[in-house]
Amino acid sequence: MIEKTLSKDDPKILYHYCSNATLCSIIQNKSIWLSSLSLSNDSMEGRWLRGIFKKACEESDIKNRHVPDIMQSFDYLIEISDSFGFCLSEQGDLLSQWRGYADDASGVSIGFSYPYLQSGHPIDEEKNIAGYSLQKVIYGAQEQPEYLERVIKMVEKFSSDGAYDRPGLLTLPKTSKEREAQKKLRASASFPLIFLMFDLFKVKNPAFSEEREWRLMSPSPRGVLKTCKYRSAGNKIIPYQEYQLDRMNERPLVEIVLGPKNASNEKDIANLLLANGFENVAVKRSSATYR
Repeated sequence: MIEKTLSKDDPKILYHYCSNATLCSIIQNKSIWLSSLSLSNDSMEGRWLRGIFKKACEESDIKNRHVPDIMQSFDYLIEISDSFGFCLSEQGDLLSQWRGYADDASGVSIGFSYPYLQSGHPIDEEKNIAGYSLQKVIYGAQEQPEYLERVIKMVEKFSSDGAYDRPGLLTLPKTSKEREAQKKLRASASFPLIFLMFDLFKVKNPAFSEEREWRLMSPSPRGVLKTCKYRSAGNKIIPYQEYQLDRMNERPLVEIVLGPKNASNEKDIANLLLANGFENVAVKRSSATYR
């Protein structure tokens, strides 16, 4: 396992808003569920980066006539990409979160240890294991995704080399060797976009910025069978993966915040935690005045 050094700007706690039933499931099963992000309530989930990428292409040295073909390749990337994710917030007592994700404030927000989630089951590129990684959500174009500038530079080079040129009567490769070289160049031109596959579900509409969201994520190309389970949610079936809270000595949970309309007894919540091996977890009530 690769340990990462925490910076002073990293949060100590990340909160997951949920119902009381979900809290009981997490505590009693010692696991959390990462659901398919492409099936979330945000219609632009996994697609918001498209506008940022297109604008970056148009403002770069990429030839204008090449941008439509590049965007066509990017749209294909969007269609084949997905990720399992568990959504968290830096804010543990936010009214909009209570109303939207915690059973209209009758549920809880679970405070997870940031170091615990950040250090467990990392992506292992050498062994080609997707694993899990903790990612901070980027809102709009406030920040640039890590690989975007590098990808644009690579696409610029392919554009300059003519990888996206459409062959005409005067530009058709004359020999089989030239045709093969052109074919390989065009095929290679789509490779840089793969770097952005891991950023698709990290960029969201700035309208959601209040949530200050982080995600525990596991990339999963659509159509590639992964070991997962399925649950029913309203009018759809959603695939999910279980992430085991199996390092209990590292204190995965820090605190539980009871929602403004949660009628639970704080001692009952504390006893539920202790009965299932979760020690030193603070239990407190929301300060929001909502009913």
